[in-house]
Amino acid sequence: MKPLIAISVNYQEDDVVSRATGFGAPAQTFDYVAIDYSRAIERNGGIPFWIPTMLEHENVAVLLDQCDGVLLSGGHDVDPLRYGEFNKYSGLISPKRDEQDLFIAKYAMEKGMNLLGVCRGSQIINVACGGTLYQDVEKGGFRRHSDSSYPRNYGWHHVVFEKGSLLAEIIGKEEVMINSYHHQAVKDPGQGIKVIAKAPDDGTIEGFQIEGKSKFALGVQWHPEMMYDNEDMKKIFKAFVDACR
Repeated sequence: MKPLIAISVNYQEDDVVSRATGFGAPAQTFDYVAIDYSRAIERNGGIPFWIPTMLEHENVAVLLDQCDGVLLSGGHDVDPLRYGEFNKYSGLISPKRDEQDLFIAKYAMEKGMNLLGVCRGSQIINVACGGTLYQDVEKGGFRRHSDSSYPRNYGWHHVVFEKGSLLAEIIGKEEVMINSYHHQAVKDPGQGIKVIAKAPDDGTIEGFQIEGKSKFALGVQWHPEMMYDNEDMKKIFKAFVDACR
């Protein structure tokens, strides 16, 4: 049987979606997520399932209990208040999404579910474990890690994996090229977070595994789901889906 994998979604606090697309009603809010996440799961043998923004966490838990794994997707910046800081450099924040995603991350880890966090998703996991973030990596002294001049599936900077780490084992290499679409990143790793991947030129944390939580518990700062034609990135999703079987 194919594993059912839950995917978190963006919650838009205003009606920007209806205004941009021309459908819906004024002041109507939307849940949405890039289709790349679902395609990456489906192409590698899983069944994607989007979790809508719920009114009650108990209802989220009911859905999670039916799933074999959780993918926390990218999106809005995480509110610095969630890790004890005032907002100085963050962009658009969705408090409702923060609340639900943090619940999903904590619930998944408590239950030992297979878990993959991508970009914001990895940041959410770190915050859920008590870690902190750079609100803006450039303000933290790192180089710019977002460049829309490249196609989304094109790797344009290096990442180095720790020898013997989960990522090194999955991909079979200790260095690959990745894309990058973020201005925030892990600063202080939370409890149980083991850093296993960094950008070699400036030391930005690009990946971690969560020790003692489940068979597969991984966070990556880049967007492997966008690199749909890259064999190295496919291996991440295949390993995730296989662990969820």
